[in-house]
Amino acid sequence: MKINNNIIEYIKGKQFSDNADFLIEKDRKIIGRMEFVEKIIEGKKVLHIGCLDHLPLIKGKIKKGLWFHQRLTDVASECIGIDIDQKGIDYVRSELGISNVYYGNLEQDEEIEPISSQSWDYVIFGEVIEHLDNPVFFLKNFIRLYQNNFEQIIITVPNCYRL
Repeated sequence: MKINNNIIEYIKGKQFSDNADFLIEKDRKIIGRMEFVEKIIEGKKVLHIGCLDHLPLIKGKIKKGLWFHQRLTDVASECIGIDIDQKGIDYVRSELGISNVYYGNLEQDEEIEPISSQSWDYVIFGEVIEHLDNPVFFLKNFIRLYQNNFEQIIITVPNCYRL
């Protein structure tokens, strides 16, 4: 994607408009969120926060190759997932045979052993932040508890304007 200098002025906050239009030239194929993250984390140790999905959708997404946690697991050297949904954890473990998922409530002020017992190259918060009442507190608390256990964080959120 080519971004001209006019757009950069808006990104930096030097210009403002409540109705600006920009032509963004595509000089290569735009890849999706999952493919983009997969390229970054390939061969790395990955901690996937909010690893589950809506329970009725997981099996179908796995069949279609669209379940993000499985895709991360397939390309990372090691990947574990943490989620607050105990029922979902039990389901993927017992019904689908997926063992690299663990229960954890990151909104509580307690360390979660599968996170704190290792070092991670990347922590991925994929489509999680928009579900939180206070994402700033959540992220600050995560960093406070685990800052010595990871190198980098990747955060993705849905784009309400995508086609």
